[in-house]
Amino acid sequence: MTYRSLQRYFFEIYALTTGLLAKSKRLSLYQRLALLAICSGFLSFSLILIVLLSSDSQPIQKSDLLPIQNFLSYPSPNQDDRPNYAIIDTVIITVEHEESIMQYIQRLRVVKNRYSAHYAITPEGKIFAQVPEDRRAWHIRNGRTPDKRVYANDYAISISLLDIGPIFGDLKRLQIVALKALLQQIVRKYKIRYILTRSQAELSPRTDFYDYNFPFKKLPEFKQYFLHNNLNE
Repeated sequence: MTYRSLQRYFFEIYALTTGLLAKSKRLSLYQRLALLAICSGFLSFSLILIVLLSSDSQPIQKSDLLPIQNFLSYPSPNQDDRPNYAIIDTVIITVEHEESIMQYIQRLRVVKNRYSAHYAITPEGKIFAQVPEDRRAWHIRNGRTPDKRVYANDYAISISLLDIGPIFGDLKRLQIVALKALLQQIVRKYKIRYILTRSQAELSPRTDFYDYNFPFKKLPEFKQYFLHNNLNE
């Protein structure tokens, strides 16, 4: 039963209850109380089902995330044209710790920060589209691909996983579901060679705290794109 059909069912029960109570003058007090209890039970049950079906805790389906028109648009000014020679073949995924989603949105809209990503995924699994894929996002300040091409942003689709709250590296299940759906769309559209983390893409690699919490094991269908040292993590 769908959410809309439950709503219709609820109002039909409400109308029936109102009509019966209006005609209940002929009934005894006990009969009226019994009728009221039965109708109240039906109404309460309907309300509970409506709340459950409309809850945000329901798993996100791939069809809810695709096509791209269903993404939330939060455009960033921090972008420019890709070089003519650049062919998209890399995905760079970083984990961004923020106090709130609004703080992140404000940061990506400030030009002096020189930061953006093509997509950001919230803990609830919502995807923000910030930069068109045919344009270059300013994601990694100095980066290179594993085959030694510099300026990794030229070739990459960038994704930020938003880590909101006081606990670092606390990625949520719905984020992984949304990330999988987004990656599947990207690898179907482009000939992707690499999926990289922040430290793997930086020109001067450093040990990034979030790499230890990166969900490699939860993305087995994409292991062919990870670097070899991550395949068994």
